[in-house]
Amino acid sequence: MAGITGRVPDRRSTDGARRSTNRQTDNDHGPSAGFDRLLRTIEGEIIPRLVLAHRGQKPRSPSAAATGAEVAARQVGQFTDMLLTSEIDSSRQFIDDLQADGVTLDSVYLDLFSPAARQLGEMWAADQCDFTAVTLGLWRLQRLLHECSPQFHVEAVPPIEGRRILLAPMPGSQHTFGVFMVAEFFRRAGWDVVDGPVANPVDLVSSVTRNWFEIVGLSLSCDQRLDALAALIRDIRRSSRNRAIGIIVGGPVFVEHPDAVVRVDADVYAADAQQALLAAQDLLFALPQRQRAASAASRGEAAAAGAAIKFAGDTGCM
Repeated sequence: MAGITGRVPDRRSTDGARRSTNRQTDNDHGPSAGFDRLLRTIEGEIIPRLVLAHRGQKPRSPSAAATGAEVAARQVGQFTDMLLTSEIDSSRQFIDDLQADGVTLDSVYLDLFSPAARQLGEMWAADQCDFTAVTLGLWRLQRLLHECSPQFHVEAVPPIEGRRILLAPMPGSQHTFGVFMVAEFFRRAGWDVVDGPVANPVDLVSSVTRNWFEIVGLSLSCDQRLDALAALIRDIRRSSRNRAIGIIVGGPVFVEHPDAVVRVDADVYAADAQQALLAAQDLLFALPQRQRAASAASRGEAAAAGAAIKFAGDTGCM
């Protein structure tokens, strides 16, 4: 879980008069009320999603991860080979040498750890190495990430109220490294993070039902489970305490097929941890608009239910 720049436009300064008019017509019937609800839905839901989804397809600037030296592709290959064939001390020394050459820890995370993990998965899928070797390599990589964590959080922002995120791989998935790395970036930026593997979709939905989250981030590694992810996101939106909850998706399938974000009804996809953090910030910025749209939709559903009950009573069906 290619940077996202800018923000969803703030319409608060230009739509005050229309909102005032809308409040007067919320309880009205007829074409005018329906048109007002449509405008609110477009403003609060459709436009923010289109903007965020479009931004998610932009490549990350090379300078976004580091202001110092860059990690070369050959170095990623060398590091991946070390993870598979050498003791972990060799990998530690490799990281120390990179930092001594001016590579920042952010760049180590984004431009070394992430592509190395991806290479390990690709090598296993192509039968270039067996499952045991890949598992050992990923274990070494995750251990290195844990060891780097204290240094990574030296300049962490104190927790900020109103920034709570649930991060999880698709329930049942064993691919947890990417989610752990994304959680590192969010914690350093002052987010309250709940993360880790989830046994089944019911547990994930139960968590958003019991607890308030501004954002949910989900990771998927293969396109065979896109329909299952779409069903999970529908359940999250339907059951969440936060009716305007934001959904970020990530994982190899969305890097290869960014249009899949529409298929699963997420708000945006993120190609890496830094992009996920920027996407979450944009979703927070759009939250008031989304909440207004969710509130209007709830009122519309309640009015429709009331009308149906009244109709049934008038016709003697109750």
